Order: sequence, then structure tokens, then C-alpha cells
Amino acid sequence: MIEDRLITKYIYNETDTIAIRCIPEGYPLPLVEWRKVGERTPVSLSPNLTIINANRNHSGAYSCQVKTYGIDSFSPTGETEKRIEIIVQCKYRDI
Repeated sequence: MIEDRLITKYIYNETDTIAIRCIPEGYPLPLVEWRKVGERTPVSLSPNLTIINANRNHSGAYSCQVKTYGIDSFSPTGETEKRIEIIVQCKYRDI
């Protein structure tokens, strides 16, 4: 898991493939969920956030949420979050 609470910025060009990993630690292995901040639906349910053919709509803040569960527990025993910002630079400016 990325440790610091500061927002890390990632800058990509339009049409790039974005690949970012959030590596959890723990036993049993924690569950990972990527969300675009402000949206309810996860964009990934794995440690990997992959966006193919990026465009300006992919720009924004994303959250990697890591939840740990006890061996016999159905409720999270711990939760950590790391936010990042993705900036997709467009090839053309709006006229």
C-alpha cells in the first residue's frame, strides 16, 4: 500500500494506457477497490487500476481503498485509503 496521505499526481497524454498499482499487505490478503472520487461504482476491484486509451474524462481524483478482514469475520477489521490525481493532457485544445 502506498503509505503517505499526500495526493500523488500522475500525468498522461491522451490515448495513453494508465497503469497504477496499489499493493496491500496483510493476512488474509486485504481487498482492494479503486473508485473515481465522487462516483459510487468502483472502476476496479483489484490492486491494478488500468485505463486504456485515456481521455480527458479520465482526469480526476481516484481512491484506492484497502479493507482487511479477520479470518472469521464478514466485517472489515481495518480500512486504509490513498488518493491520487490523474491528469490527462489532451492533444488539442477546445476552440
